[in-house]
Amino acid sequence: MTLYTKLLISISLTFSLLFVGLFYVDYHQSRQFIAQKQFSEVKNAINTVGLALSPYLEDNDPVAVETAVNALFDGSSFSSVRVVMLQTGDEIVRSYPIRGENAPNWLVELDIFQTIHEKRVVTSGWLQLAEIEIISHPGVAYAALWRNMEFTLGVGIAAFLFALLLTSFFVKRSLEPLNQLSGAATQIANRDFNISLSKPDTQDLVPVFNAFESMVIRIKAFVEEQTRQADILRIQAFIDKPSTLGNRNYFTSQLESKNSEGQTLVVAVIRYEEATQAKTRHDFEAVTELMQRVGPALKTLTNDSSIVCARLLDDEVGVIAPYEDEQQLSELLAQLSSLSKSAKETKFEIGAVITDGFADSKSILSSVDISLTKAKLEPSNQYIHHENKGLALSATQWIELVEGAMSRNAVMTKSQLVKGIASDAYHREIFSGIEHEGNYTPAIMFLAPMEKMNKAHIYDQHIIESMIKELSNDSSPVPVAINLAPATVTSPEFITWLEDRLQKHPLLAAYLHFELHEAVFIYHKEMTRLLVSTIRRSGAKFGVDNYAHHLKSLDYLQEFSPDYVKLDYLFTLNLDDEKTTETLSSVAKLAHDIGAFVIATRVENQRQINKLAMHNVNGLQGFAIDTKDDNE
Repeated sequence: MTLYTKLLISISLTFSLLFVGLFYVDYHQSRQFIAQKQFSEVKNAINTVGLALSPYLEDNDPVAVETAVNALFDGSSFSSVRVVMLQTGDEIVRSYPIRGENAPNWLVELDIFQTIHEKRVVTSGWLQLAEIEIISHPGVAYAALWRNMEFTLGVGIAAFLFALLLTSFFVKRSLEPLNQLSGAATQIANRDFNISLSKPDTQDLVPVFNAFESMVIRIKAFVEEQTRQADILRIQAFIDKPSTLGNRNYFTSQLESKNSEGQTLVVAVIRYEEATQAKTRHDFEAVTELMQRVGPALKTLTNDSSIVCARLLDDEVGVIAPYEDEQQLSELLAQLSSLSKSAKETKFEIGAVITDGFADSKSILSSVDISLTKAKLEPSNQYIHHENKGLALSATQWIELVEGAMSRNAVMTKSQLVKGIASDAYHREIFSGIEHEGNYTPAIMFLAPMEKMNKAHIYDQHIIESMIKELSNDSSPVPVAINLAPATVTSPEFITWLEDRLQKHPLLAAYLHFELHEAVFIYHKEMTRLLVSTIRRSGAKFGVDNYAHHLKSLDYLQEFSPDYVKLDYLFTLNLDDEKTTETLSSVAKLAHDIGAFVIATRVENQRQINKLAMHNVNGLQGFAIDTKDDNE
């Protein structure tokens, strides 16, 4: 019950009790007045009757007496009239039924007014002529009392309603400052510190408002400091300071993560001869100066969220990018050369490997080293190693395959359970793909060409439709998490479609969780804001995938307030590294403080579970929790 309701009920009860008291006083006084009036009327009536009947009684004329009695009494005020003529013994009796004129029967039956019984002997000198007896009729009294009660009750109800409206208005106005504070507190809980408070007219509340504003400033400063500390820890753990690129630890963890997903990658390493020579001379200042020139130039590559760029050694920079086709590969190598030359570096070698066919990341890095050695012997100073010549299909071929699979309802899905450390299932993450050449091909293999051709949202729509159908047929459904491609998030057509689908299935919306890549919160804020607004209005949830993957500020958390975040794999991979675990605690706490459910991914053993539980992690996902099971 709200404070407004409580105050209104309290004031209404007080007014009601006051009215009941006044009503009772008025009723009591009215009853006494009417009873006294009735008594006076009976006295007057019996005196009048005596005078009126005297002439007829003296003449012993019973007919005239009866006629006079009938004329004098019509039953409106008296219930019984009795005249006994003492000379002749004749008796005239008139009785009238007791009824309340315009008064309800229940009121009459209460017997509020007692009948008044009055007798009088009519004489002529010393001669007694007749005995007159009158019994009052309380009908008029009941009618008068009922009219008074109706009037009092009507005025009371009208006054009560008017007072209620007036009280409601003033209470609402009085509570406006508290409503302001309540709304501001909700904003703070959602990490929105853009709060504007109007100073109240009530002087007692001004100090409260001043204290609240001061508290907001302090909390905002604390949160900003918390975010800054998390960013500093990430910089220390994963960023090479001179080049501002990622460090080797960051590079290897990203390679491990992307390669384990089955994605075909281009892994390239650039070795700068000037840095190699400076390193040989132990001129590390020259090495640092060179990396300060090269780093910012190469960092522009990471504006594409799918590309990773990091400094591996004093004289080497590594790049990881998704492989699409030979043209894209040539463009990437040309871009690497151009950016290096723009940093006034003319002597360098580029060794690259296409990862299709490699078993693990170690063999990939070994092959890159070999490619670097061979690149020095090439006229172009570039060498690309293909482990498997049967490489990916073209973008058009992939789209034809995927569209064919969707038309046949042959898209395959798997799911993996996410559980809370101290709770039940949180949701099932959906992994999808198609069958190609007899093998399961995950969506990550063909989503890049589909994004390039603006077709990714069609595939995501197909997955959402299939999950809605599955949830509809499940009597006790577990929420499902559906990954959305970055191009899908930025598609106005998809946002319109999703809003329509969620409106048509309002009961299922709560079971749909949408996972958005961290990149869209950083690079596509406007479109992401539109999508998030649509998801929230429907009652569905959304989360950040690869949380803390990009080496950018995490201040987007405060703006979007996701329902959950999934930590990047690099945190699970390096739990033995002190800097990594310190950073993990910081970024997890930052998400935890805005109310987000923090999930660690790729958890493979109990040792990892024990360590993660110590660092503000709420949920777990991986083979130690649940394997990926086919749902098809």
